[in-house]
Amino acid sequence: MCIICKGGNLKGIKDLDCSYCPYLTNIPVIKGLQILDCCHCPSLTNIPVIKGLQVIKCCHCPLLTNIPVIKGLDSLFCSSCPLLTNIPAIKGLQIYSSYCPLLINIPVIKGLQVNCYNCTWLNIDNPNFNNNVNKLIVLQRLFKKILLSKKLKKLIPQLMQIYYHPDAKGGYLDKRNLCEFIEKINFLSEPRVCD
Repeated sequence: MCIICKGGNLKGIKDLDCSYCPYLTNIPVIKGLQILDCCHCPSLTNIPVIKGLQVIKCCHCPLLTNIPVIKGLDSLFCSSCPLLTNIPAIKGLQIYSSYCPLLINIPVIKGLQVNCYNCTWLNIDNPNFNNNVNKLIVLQRLFKKILLSKKLKKLIPQLMQIYYHPDAKGGYLDKRNLCEFIEKINFLSEPRVCD
């Protein structure tokens, strides 16, 4: 249990280490905080905007989805955050990230330094990026066909009723074929005169 969960005094604290706390869900706004280490907190969902915060270490936080825009933030360590989708645009930010499978957006800013490894959808230090995109395109095409076939399967019973109704086109064609068959039988059954 960390100092936040225990309800300890947070006034004047500059370096907060609440890593490995299974109960921590939110971090309060702490004036003057410069370094926040909240790695391996399985219930953490939110990091607030804290003025003056310079370093965030939030590795292995499975429920963390967003990092807020904090002016003056220098370093962000966010490895193995499976629900993290984007990183904010902060000038001069150094990002250290790896194994964030949903991370799709890192802004292009002057002075930004990025070290990202095994982030599936980023084209930064990712030798498999083109392969991943090609696989995604194939899967999208496949699922498009599957969805279209499901829609058609739902329509077939309705089309069958319309097409084979006696007054519809299918019924007309069936009647015409039946009439031609009867005429052919009548023609064959008529007596022939031999010459």
